[in-house]
Amino acid sequence: MIDVLIIGGGVSGLEAALTLKQCGRSVLLLEGSGRLGGTVDTRHVGGFRCEVGASTVRSDGAILNARCQEFGLPLKPVGRSASRRKGVLTGSGLLHVAGPGDVLRSALISWRAKTRLIIEPLKRSSTNSDETLHEFLVRRLGQGAGDMLAPLMARGVYAASSKDLAVRTAFPRLWSMDRDKGLLRSLAQQTGAGIASLPEGLGQLSMGYGRALDSEIVRQQPVRNLEYTNETWIAHTDDNAYSARQLVLAVPAQVASDLLVSTDEELSALIGSIRHSEITNVQLGYHGIEAPPGFGFLVHPNAGGETLGCVYASQVSPPCAPSGSALISCMVGPSADPVASARHTLVQALSWSGEPDLVHLTPYPYGIPLYDVQQDRLRQGIEKRLGDVEGLQLAGNYLRGISVESSLQSGRRAAELTLKSSASRQVA
Repeated sequence: MIDVLIIGGGVSGLEAALTLKQCGRSVLLLEGSGRLGGTVDTRHVGGFRCEVGASTVRSDGAILNARCQEFGLPLKPVGRSASRRKGVLTGSGLLHVAGPGDVLRSALISWRAKTRLIIEPLKRSSTNSDETLHEFLVRRLGQGAGDMLAPLMARGVYAASSKDLAVRTAFPRLWSMDRDKGLLRSLAQQTGAGIASLPEGLGQLSMGYGRALDSEIVRQQPVRNLEYTNETWIAHTDDNAYSARQLVLAVPAQVASDLLVSTDEELSALIGSIRHSEITNVQLGYHGIEAPPGFGFLVHPNAGGETLGCVYASQVSPPCAPSGSALISCMVGPSADPVASARHTLVQALSWSGEPDLVHLTPYPYGIPLYDVQQDRLRQGIEKRLGDVEGLQLAGNYLRGISVESSLQSGRRAAELTLKSSASRQVA
């Protein structure tokens, strides 16, 4: 019997498996599909290279950097011009900015709102740990700037409303700035980590894990149900049963909830209560035209439509598209026709009305966990209940952050808790 069974081949599960293997444990990872990486996925379609999940990563992730070095994968910084020049689409049109100075000189916020920013460093921190992102930015920056910037941040990161997100858990850096020197002074003193990708796309990361784990991975084995008996976890697939002393469940929250309902209804209900944003990644490719310089643009709610934002993928990473072509990656919220929504936004922002040469859709019905006030309480309840479940650990972006680095940290943490639990059992 193996020591640890890992269910789920996203980056959390891969990191958990490799950490445990390198610590001398026998592991087996079950992945339901034929590929690894979860939402960190690069696909080659019609001559274009599409990042259908995360398109870039922060360059300062400790685990990410260490694994890329170990796998021989050089993180490639995104060019400064592309990473700094971002756009905002409002009801008045598209405006590109390259930094805080451009925002202050632009028409995004009124002169009255700009004047209010002067007293931001004098604002005291809040004692309300349940403060929403919208409440936080209005308190710190004033009504005008808060109403403009809060929806953009919420949509750009979580595809959600700023009035739903809890700033303490959804944007912990902002929360810490509130308790330090304030937003403007803290932002002015930050050097900025920058953003990066990999030469052949972020999908190379899962390939690196795949090579390192090799025979410890079994693909196309979706787990149908779990059983815990005689201090053993058993995962049942359509044609096999896999047993292990310990289990790491590294699948999306809704999948984890479904799998645990037969072994622990309370834990299953807690995980299943986590809310998510529904999004669709719409990739549109155009021959004979190039995307504007810059990273892309966010769409303010006052611009209308269901599109949340668009990335100029062929500017961020030129190899994504053939020479003289453009690839635009649009994130669309709940929509009856995501392609029509994305195309309408490109007409509105860029006056691009021509038929795209590539259309590629990736729907995520449970796309991004909502880090609202309820999520934080649910996480605490999950971790408390998990302490009473023998031999089980959880990993995933619904626990402690949605970034690639946070997902890797979640996998590493699950592995470390598994090792600690195993050591305790041996002592007992």
